[in-house]
Amino acid sequence: MCEKGVDIYKLKDFAGHNNIKTTEIYLHLSKESLVQNIEWADALIGKALSSTEMVHELAY
Repeated sequence: MCEKGVDIYKLKDFAGHNNIKTTEIYLHLSKESLVQNIEWADALIGKALSSTEMVHELAY
């Protein structure tokens, strides 16, 4: 459900947990989801680094 966009706090309530930490113990993302998140972060970091490099080039 989390991979489909359901908020972890809604999952906590759905599971009947009193504490979000309990929900986190049982929350496991699929390998595909983890890979997608890493690819997204890499792209975001790459974009930020290239923007920073452009600013430095224009400054000099």
